[in-house]
Amino acid sequence: MSALAQLPGITCCFNHTEQIIIMTANGSTLEPMKDLIRDECGVDTQQARYHIIGCEDVAGFEAVALGEKVDVEKVMPGVVAKCQAALVEFPQARAILMECTELPPYSDAVRHATGLPVFDAISNCQFFMSGALDNKLFGKQNWQEDWDQQQEAYKYGDNLTEEQKSKLVNKVTPVEEKPAEEKPAEEAPAAEEKPAEEAPAAEEKPAEEAPAAEEKPAE
Repeated sequence: MSALAQLPGITCCFNHTEQIIIMTANGSTLEPMKDLIRDECGVDTQQARYHIIGCEDVAGFEAVALGEKVDVEKVMPGVVAKCQAALVEFPQARAILMECTELPPYSDAVRHATGLPVFDAISNCQFFMSGALDNKLFGKQNWQEDWDQQQEAYKYGDNLTEEQKSKLVNKVTPVEEKPAEEKPAEEAPAAEEKPAEEAPAAEEKPAEEAPAAEEKPAE
């Protein structure tokens, strides 16, 4: 779900003369998507109250275009400076929307630096999920089981049809599943050999003496 889905709601919170800054990875890339954004999100980003600011020239942020991992600590000062400069240029701005999914790590720093509300993909998901979660503050309680903390397996594009996948800019690359490694069969533990028990020695009975022959008297 695009972070831009929040834009109509954010817009309604302010006077029609007040403006909103939209931060994105690359301003020139987002501009041609204006028709799709209007159809999908119900807002025309070409209106004068919206200002699209690209971060393509922020030091370190080029990693996004290269498909590399972004060094958040390195990029953060540049993103904050971009937002502050945008507020100088557009002083009527009352909120900032981070359109790119690479930008939420900088939202808190921008909130701190500007004092403005900052919305991003995370706040978008939290808003959507709040409609389905148990409200712990009031109302019926304990009707919903807690999450077991186990993330379901997901690969990029799993939720798309083949037609939708064909329209992606970053194509879905099939991932070859590695055959499961065969574990060596576990040997059954050797049975402990118990020392052979000696048969109990037969009790020796004292030999019985033959009864003495009776002596007959001589005739």
